[in-house]
Amino acid sequence: MSRPRKPVEQHLRDGTYRPGRHSGGSLPVEIPAMPPDLSPTAQGAWNTITQGLEQAGLVSNVDGAALRLLCESWETYLEAGDDVRRNGILTPFTNKSGATNKVVNPAMRVRNDAWKQIYSMLRQFGLTPSSRNGLSVTERTDDGDSLADILGFPIN
Repeated sequence: MSRPRKPVEQHLRDGTYRPGRHSGGSLPVEIPAMPPDLSPTAQGAWNTITQGLEQAGLVSNVDGAALRLLCESWETYLEAGDDVRRNGILTPFTNKSGATNKVVNPAMRVRNDAWKQIYSMLRQFGLTPSSRNGLSVTERTDDGDSLADILGFPIN
């Protein structure tokens, strides 16, 4: 894995800022329209995540597809987790010869794959502790709930 990029502010402090390399057009902070076909679970995730991203100045209208992937992966993760809780990590499997063995619940793989997708998308939006360090955040001047209040846990 490559080293994360330094924020522009760090380059300015270090004296390594080069306009041709480090300046990029910033997009206006705007929540994209929620896709109408999202499930209720994915809609809840969309509302929570976009509200937090808007408060932090980290969302733009062009982020809709990435947000959809994050919310749908979250729903998949929850559904697979429910299956694992209902049926256990190991489930009985009867092979061709009629013998029954315990095998890993296939929902475990679905859940783990969804978690990898979620984690990747969370990092893209700066929603993990380590990824927040490398983001350039647009200052917001409006009053309102903090990102910590919206997400329901402290952010340092």
